Amino acid sequence: MEPTDKKYIVYIVMFFHGIAALFAWNMLINSDSYFVDYKLNVSNNSSETLKTYRKNFLSYLGIASKAPNILFQFINMFLSSNYKSLSKRIWSTLLFQALVFIVITGLAFADSSQWPEIFFWITMLLAFIVNIANGIFQCCVYGIAAKLPVQYTNAVTMGFNLSGVIAAIFLIISLSIAPTPKVSAVYFFSVAVIYLLLCFMNELFIRKNKFYTFYMTKNAQIGDQNIDIVMKTIASRDSNQNDSKQMDIIISDKHQQTLSGYQLYLHVFYQIWPQLLTIIVIYFVTFSIFPSLQANIRPLNQLISDKYFVPVFCFLIFPLFKTIGNSLAEWLPKPSPKFLIVYSLLRLIFIPFFLFCNFFPNDRHLPVLIGNDILYILGAILMSLTSGYLSSLAIMYCPMLVEPRYASIAGMMASFTILFGILLGLNFSLVYPIIINL
Repeated sequence: MEPTDKKYIVYIVMFFHGIAALFAWNMLINSDSYFVDYKLNVSNNSSETLKTYRKNFLSYLGIASKAPNILFQFINMFLSSNYKSLSKRIWSTLLFQALVFIVITGLAFADSSQWPEIFFWITMLLAFIVNIANGIFQCCVYGIAAKLPVQYTNAVTMGFNLSGVIAAIFLIISLSIAPTPKVSAVYFFSVAVIYLLLCFMNELFIRKNKFYTFYMTKNAQIGDQNIDIVMKTIASRDSNQNDSKQMDIIISDKHQQTLSGYQLYLHVFYQIWPQLLTIIVIYFVTFSIFPSLQANIRPLNQLISDKYFVPVFCFLIFPLFKTIGNSLAEWLPKPSPKFLIVYSLLRLIFIPFFLFCNFFPNDRHLPVLIGNDILYILGAILMSLTSGYLSSLAIMYCPMLVEPRYASIAGMMASFTILFGILLGLNFSLVYPIIINL
């Protein structure tokens, strides 16, 4: 009899791991004001290079973060998908990320006013290093979740987006209680260290859970049983046409088990490529807009203090409503997998919408057509909801469209394409300041 997930422990851990999968990224981008307005805003250094670093900080940070992330996710796909190997990579990369954030926290105490450009490159290097570990971690988490029932993959995806909500809430709290930007940064980055260490302990704990170990070994046992069935069927084969058809199916199943190397990955890719393309389009649109475009949209109607406008209406609204969109994927009617690409392409309309908001108001030639903050906020909510809803469906469909024993590979491919779409979007965001000055 299959064990149950008592008290939803495994689900909760997968949810926590989903939060950790984007926690490093969210903690860094939410610190945009600390880096741009404090560490890099040096009165005795107004070089054009430093101005460029400040203006495009989030785009540079995104590229430095996602380039190694996607590279090492790609490499990780070809390593062992055995759950013990995946688990080992998960806990070791969590520990490594915590150590890097200890260094980032320490740098908050350093007086970098005499070397802001060096500080910028140190920050980029640390972002590069921490996202090597994060890329491996993220890919392994989706690989583990794909071995579990499908709702566990969505638990990871919901945590994936909720990490931004948590980071934004801690940012707002830090801004409210800290007397200086330096103290705020120390509080903020310390949260990252504590949370990553908590997930490290969770991973060591979950490996002894009966429900978890049952599903981690289930597919391998099914594979062995299929081989036994093939041998027995061969021994008892008769002329019955129905038995012959059944035999062909079993032999075909056994043949697919022998796939290895590039044939295995091509076999999985062929079955899920439309979903992978959908994921790329969704994340390209989303991350060409968030965070670099939205973080540079300035308020017009004084709804709240300017100090909190970007933290609330960019860094908080996006992950909050993206998480709601993830949840809706489990409750609303699910469109057919083949139609998801159509819905994802419709979201391209969000790009001109946000460009005509109050984006870089003091450095643009194009007119601001969206002259009301309420309209901007409604657009931000809709963009986030559709991103969460469609991405959850595409990611859940991937392991469902392949044989159970290949679900882990399909899950890791989905994770890889998420990062590929994000990287494309972040690189394209560098074009937006040029477009508004045409």
